[in-house]
Amino acid sequence: VPDHYTLGYQLFLNGVQHYGTNLWNGVLNYVARNPYTLFPFTIKLHKTTGMGKVKFYHNTMNELRKKWENENAQYLEPTDLRILMTHNRFYTNYRFPNVLSNGNVIYEKSGLDDINRFVMLRPGKKEVRLFTPGFDFGQSLSANDSLICWNEKDYDLRWSNRDYSDIRLYNYKSKKLRLITRKGRYFAPALSPNSKYIVTVRVNEQQQYFLDFFDVKTGKIVKSFHAAHNLFFLTPHWSPDSQHIVVCVLGNRGKSILWINTKTLKYRFLIPFSFAEIKWPVNHGDWVVYTGGYEDKDNLYAVNIYTRKTFRFLNAHFGAVDARFSPNGKKLYFSNYKA
Repeated sequence: VPDHYTLGYQLFLNGVQHYGTNLWNGVLNYVARNPYTLFPFTIKLHKTTGMGKVKFYHNTMNELRKKWENENAQYLEPTDLRILMTHNRFYTNYRFPNVLSNGNVIYEKSGLDDINRFVMLRPGKKEVRLFTPGFDFGQSLSANDSLICWNEKDYDLRWSNRDYSDIRLYNYKSKKLRLITRKGRYFAPALSPNSKYIVTVRVNEQQQYFLDFFDVKTGKIVKSFHAAHNLFFLTPHWSPDSQHIVVCVLGNRGKSILWINTKTLKYRFLIPFSFAEIKWPVNHGDWVVYTGGYEDKDNLYAVNIYTRKTFRFLNAHFGAVDARFSPNGKKLYFSNYKA
């Protein structure tokens, strides 16, 4: 469901496209330098664009509406898509599909009539509730034939404004829950295909960003990776052979995708930096599939890890996110937004 982040991104991108990257820097600098002025944000925005914030909002929405209406009139639904979930009485989200070796699918389910839950769908059968988490951040979910891994919000008992994000590991066969970290700042954990390691994003108090590798058995960090220019990592994923990590990064020049060797920690960029919204890269074989907002909606794109050639893999009607390959790489599962 579109939220305030999605709205903010569309407004930000429209401003950059029409007035350049310095638009928002100028607006924020003006606000910081004139804190006692009435409506400093609107004043500077009007000086630069000729529009106040309300008119700028409506102008952006009108441009998007015209573009989306034109795309909707020309859209043809792909014939090789199979919908796993049937109609629900209430609005329901199915996010982060994880395909098991036996064909079952584990995902996070949430809706207007229920809280977030981890659920397993067996082909031809009803879904089964596996676990109900606490306050998880809804950024990712990693699962295999016995384990589910995610990060969850924890609170400081003494200081109400201090909180943490720690990694949970749940064995849904033995019904045992483990806390991998305590009082940490970890995000988007991902289990390796061999179930030996967890890779996760860590942010320290100095706002430095790392990828930490945990040993599942011991719960200890075995190695840590920090990129040049303090790039911020988002949603890392393993290659099927556990030899590489593919992850989106955010820096001063926008977003890109890193391909990291897990043994040497050497890395290279698969696509150029840009301010287009990209997320959730996954790998199988020579290809990395990711979600890209190049066309004002979330479509799936593929980039070759050797030639770095990129093409649109799927043109979704309204938006496609959370792609995940089946273990044999013959099928691609994803969350397909429907209005």
